[in-house]
Amino acid sequence: FLIKISPILLKFFKSAKVIKIALAPGSMLAYSYLFTWEFAIILLGAIVFHEYGHITGMKKCGIQTKGIYLIPFLGGAAVPSERFSTRTQEAYVSLMGPWYGFVLLIPFLVFGVIFESSLAIGLASFMALINLFNLLPISPLDGGRVIKSIAFSINSNFGILILALGIGSSGYL
Repeated sequence: FLIKISPILLKFFKSAKVIKIALAPGSMLAYSYLFTWEFAIILLGAIVFHEYGHITGMKKCGIQTKGIYLIPFLGGAAVPSERFSTRTQEAYVSLMGPWYGFVLLIPFLVFGVIFESSLAIGLASFMALINLFNLLPISPLDGGRVIKSIAFSINSNFGILILALGIGSSGYL
């Protein structure tokens, strides 16, 4: 019986939906451990909104998506089902996440200034910090993906060099 059911169980646990479902509460627990559960909810909301920006960019480029994966302690990933057909598409999709993140922080900042809420201003500041960090020209961050796309569009060898430098730089974070 176990021999017959094990391939089915293996396929079930390898399924993208099961992985997505398992990673979401794992992320909530991870950020609750680092911060408070209230802050973890807001942080996960900001991460999902950021990744939704990437998904929206992919859809505008006609690229099918697998969805958003929350990764404990690291953030999230918007995963395409297919490759980008141009470097411009990859750069555009990479910038859509930070753009959505910027749009999200504006209401928190406005609310914080109007009502003198240090919590709202702190949240807006934290979101801005996350977006700025994500724009560093280091792979696999969004800024690194943009720089890589530009470099590869200039010359393949230059692109490989920039990619290697970006990946090597990520070890220093």
